[in-house]
Amino acid sequence: MSTSSQEALELNRLVLEEITSKWSLLILGHLCSGPMRFNALRRANEGVTQRALTQCLRRLEAGGLIKRSVVCTAPVAVIYEISSLGRSLEPHLKGLLKWADDHREEVRAAQRAFAARGPGPTIDRERFRPGEPAELTMGVRCTEVAVKREGPATLRGSIDRVAGEAVGYGQKERR
Repeated sequence: MSTSSQEALELNRLVLEEITSKWSLLILGHLCSGPMRFNALRRANEGVTQRALTQCLRRLEAGGLIKRSVVCTAPVAVIYEISSLGRSLEPHLKGLLKWADDHREEVRAAQRAFAARGPGPTIDRERFRPGEPAELTMGVRCTEVAVKREGPATLRGSIDRVAGEAVGYGQKERR
């Protein structure tokens, strides 16, 4: 890859980081439907803190994706709306949000399967002898207690109970 395309990738990554931060997609999605006040955005995005919402709105405004207007009323109101640059992102934003909606359960199922199998180390089966400590790829030792499951043995965050003994994540065998 040439230096100029590497620089372009880095610049694109920075732009994508701004529009794909934790709350940005959701806020932009709401603002595509029309202008909203701060508290309306906060209610629409359940779980966002006042600080996180303020920071996100500032980043989006600094990036030219939204506009902020102060309305002289009592009390003073601040209204946020999508800018023309942000509006040009709308079809792509809707496509991303639709994809997420369509595939949410598949992604969650994959995450649950990954968590159940655990990303832990595996045993070198060629050198493993039942009853003897085995070297794991991370340098942790275990015995057959931790490897009675089918397939490669892993150490998981939760405690495995096999043959009445407990071997927890990162623990070495007990002697």
